[in-house]
Formats: sequence, C-alpha cells, structure tokens
Amino acid sequence: MMLHKRSCWDDEEDERKIRRKAQPKAADLLRSPFFFQRFLEDVRKAGLVGEKKNALALYIVATSRFRPRPVNALVKGSSSVGKNFIVRTVTDNFLPEKTVHGVSSMTERSLNFLDKDDIENSILYFYEVEGSARAAHPNRLLISEGKLVHWYVASTKWGGKEVREEITGGPVACISTTTENALKIDDESRHLSLWLDESPGQTKRIARAYAVDDKEPLTAEMKTVWIEVQQLIKERKNIPIELPDWFKRLVDLIPIGDVRIRRYWPAFVEACKTVCLIRSFRSTKQELECRGGLTVSFKDFAIADLIFDRVVAESLSRNATDEEVWTGDLVERIAEQRGRNLGAGVEATNLLGEPGITSLDKAYRLLRRAERAGTVFRSNLPGKNNGKFYLPSAQLGFIGSPEVVFKRLEMKGGVKFVHPITGEWVHYGHKVK
Repeated sequence: MMLHKRSCWDDEEDERKIRRKAQPKAADLLRSPFFFQRFLEDVRKAGLVGEKKNALALYIVATSRFRPRPVNALVKGSSSVGKNFIVRTVTDNFLPEKTVHGVSSMTERSLNFLDKDDIENSILYFYEVEGSARAAHPNRLLISEGKLVHWYVASTKWGGKEVREEITGGPVACISTTTENALKIDDESRHLSLWLDESPGQTKRIARAYAVDDKEPLTAEMKTVWIEVQQLIKERKNIPIELPDWFKRLVDLIPIGDVRIRRYWPAFVEACKTVCLIRSFRSTKQELECRGGLTVSFKDFAIADLIFDRVVAESLSRNATDEEVWTGDLVERIAEQRGRNLGAGVEATNLLGEPGITSLDKAYRLLRRAERAGTVFRSNLPGKNNGKFYLPSAQLGFIGSPEVVFKRLEMKGGVKFVHPITGEWVHYGHKVK
C-alpha cells in the first residue's frame, strides 16, 4: 500500500479554500456598523484584558500601512506592564503573518539592504527601544522620507571599485515598545505615544482573568476572517481619499503653539482616512470608482477622534507618571459620583478602599503627588471648614469631543454611528433613523 504524501500544492489549495470560505464573513464584518466593537470582542478572546482604546489605536496604526503616509506608534509603560503582549495580541491574531517584521536588534545599515517587496505595506515592530540618551530610532528616516538611499563602495569582478546604490522604499508603519517616558524629540514627533494602564484596578482585572479557566478563545476560523479583512482592505488601498471642506475649520480648534503639531496633525488626519478606508465597504468598489473615490465623513472623523484625541494630547503634553494619571482619573470618577449626591469635592478619606489604598496616609501621598503633577487641584469649598478637597483637572484633549466639534462647526443635519469603544449608538444633531 502506498501512502499519499502531502505536497506543498495540497497545503496551498487547502489554504485557498479556507480563505474563500472566510471572504464573505470578512466582507460582512467590514460592512457592519459594529466593526470596531467586534474587534474589541475578539481581541478580548485573544487574551487582552482592558486597554480597549490602545488596542483600537494599534489596529488602525497597523492598517494605515496601506496609506502613503502611515501612522506610527510608541507603546509605553514600565517593565511587566504588557507592552509587547498588546502589540503581539493585535499583530498575531488580526494581521497576515508575513506583514509583521519583528526586530529586537539590528546593525546600523540593515534596512538599507531590504528589497521594496520585502517591506512595502508592512509593519516594522521594534521591541524595547532604548532611551533618549541612545542612538536615534533605526526607522527614523524611513518614516519621514518614505525611503532610504544608501551609497557604498564595492569591488567589481574585474578587481576594481564602483559606487553602488541601495534604495529601501515603503510605505511601512512602525510600532515600537519602550520603558522610557520619552525618546529623542525627533523620534517622539514621528510617533504617537500609547501609554498602557498601570493602575491597581487594571492589575486586579488581569489577575482575575488569569483565575478564570473557561474563557472563550478566539477561534482559528475567526483569525482567518480577520486576516481576510486585511486582504480586502488591501484591494482598496489605491482608492483616493479626500477631506471635506469643513475639515479646514478643524485647524482653528487644534493647539498650534507646539511645532510638533506639524507632524501630529498629519498623523491624526491619516488616522481619519484609515478609518474611512475601513468603513468604505458599505459601498462597492464599482460605486466608489463612479464617485471618483472616498471622502472622509463626520462619522469617520468622530470614530478616529474618540480613539486618538487623548492619544495626541498626551503625546504633546504628558509628563505625569501613570500613578498620578490614575489618581486623577480616580478623583474624577469619585467627584462625578459625589456630584449627584453630596457635592463635588473629594477628600482623602473618599479614596480609602480603592485598589491599593489601604491607609489615609497613602491617600494623602497620592493626592499630593497628583496635585504637583497637575492631574488634580485642591479647592477649599464653601462651608467645608477649609478642608482639603480635590477636584480633577480638565480632561486632556487635542481637538475635543466629536459632539463639541459638531456644535462648534455648526454641522447641518444629523449624525448617527456606533461608538467604537462602548458599542452604543451615538446621535448628534437631528435624529437619524
């Protein structure tokens, strides 16, 4: 009896069958108004706890590799916080394997000898990039110039010398992790910074997740569907995407005092265009060709803004530690709860019982540090005997919430879309069915 030996052709044919089966599901996923919520559900099944906004931001950064000017991200946090875990969870489960090139170390000229076909529309993932006192980020020029040009002298077969040229072209999206709060300024301005949640509450949620054995995993079938999502988006990468006229008025809402805006604003615009590309599947390719391409809608802007507004703001201004940011968020939550009942002020005693706060002394230390960092401020409320009451500082923002922008720009009609993080329907202006 002769055993049938499985050939490479058989493997490729099976792969094609699996992909063909997944394509209709991928198309349905892209047409769904709950696309981003489905992503969050599946990234949770893949093992990620919390970090919804950062996971969405990473997915959009990764998908922006199809754009002429991709968005780049620095994932920041202390050791053991899970920086590389969140990146690998997104890249390993939602992107084609050959798309992501992980790099732990490289020689100075390594990128100069890569063929364009090797990295075009791919992701360069650098883990644990060194601090600001070190050399420049290895992908700095490829990010800003879109290509690398390297001249070098080589020997000819006749024994002489000649000058040769190696050109490495993109576009590529760059995702890097680092324990540093800041890298060199030229590297910071080329990336948006994503700080992970280091609060005691998040630590407790992670610990609790590890104690549950019956979690529903992300299936191999759904991984294939998500990979097909990327393939379908790739087929539309050359469709032109324009900005509407009202986008020019957004410039009046952004803080222009910092020169880094010259790089962060284009990155935010590309995030809006990437969201537009993802959401374009409500129309067929033929319909888009008849219209001459895509135009960013207010819905596209609103979804990108809900994900990236605070990301850009923190990239510009964050200098507080994660503990100080967490304390500010905690005071904000408690102030909202007390505002409905007892008044807006928050005392140190109100923090007792929160994760990691077991003494009044610890509560006072946290509040004093947060006050110095500017994430809370102290206010002597009337009739409170000049006690130490704290209120949250104004929420960091870049442009502002989509609802505020909608009103300030005096947009006509109404807008209805699904919030990318909560999964709830959102209405601005007149009610839309």
